[in-house]
Amino acid sequence: MLKVPAGTVDHLSARIGDVEDMWQYGVLSHLNAHALGNGLMPGERLQDAVARLLTAM
Repeated sequence: MLKVPAGTVDHLSARIGDVEDMWQYGVLSHLNAHALGNGLMPGERLQDAVARLLTAM
């Protein structure tokens, strides 16, 4: 089993399917257990979450 952090972007925060808009304005709405275990939280900006995951590597 892979332990991959994953989540979704809230459709009210960004246009789904528009990668640039999701990156600029996206807010996480749902996360799997691995994402939660890495300290990510619903309501957090996508950019902030990705930056934190990359610095933790």
